[in-house]
Amino acid sequence: MVLAFTYVMFVVPYGIGFKEDHGFDPPLIVCQVLFAIDIPLRMRTGITKPTHITTNLQQIFNYYINTWLFYDMLASIPIEYVLQVYYPVISRWIMLLKFFKIFRLYESIQIYLLNTNVGRFHCMFSVYFFIMTALSHMLCCYTAYVAEMYPKDSPRFDGTSLISKWNTYPFSDGDPMTYDRWKKYWFYMYYGTKVACN
Repeated sequence: MVLAFTYVMFVVPYGIGFKEDHGFDPPLIVCQVLFAIDIPLRMRTGITKPTHITTNLQQIFNYYINTWLFYDMLASIPIEYVLQVYYPVISRWIMLLKFFKIFRLYESIQIYLLNTNVGRFHCMFSVYFFIMTALSHMLCCYTAYVAEMYPKDSPRFDGTSLISKWNTYPFSDGDPMTYDRWKKYWFYMYYGTKVACN
């Protein structure tokens, strides 16, 4: 489940930022199936308390129905595949609903901490590293979305465009719009980080 959510968290923003339709991408379909299977499994997963894990099925069921079931349903229903036929742009944004599975990731970390001897510092360091990597990726994809949305000179950027600013960088070697996807990705990553730090 953690790997499935990680894959979705990196692929979905990339599709929005770089305007790529993943279509019926096999890994995404596998993630979708795992999210759906997780609903009945979660009804049988213990509830994490400060000192113990509750395993009473009736309490787990009532807790799940009143808290996470709605969000899990939003993350699991494959509505984007229906919309992709008629509204491909909207379908990219609808896929963001899968981010509701982050609550499951949070629960998994809590259960892991209660049942292992791994130090809390090491676990939290890994979590923060994961979060910072994910935020950097999302920032890059957001920068890509803005640059692709306003590729020409725009009054929104003082009469210039994000792409034209790249030509002033020392490592720029031509029009960034002609780069392959990964070179363009790292350009967006650099520019997004530069803007965020200023």
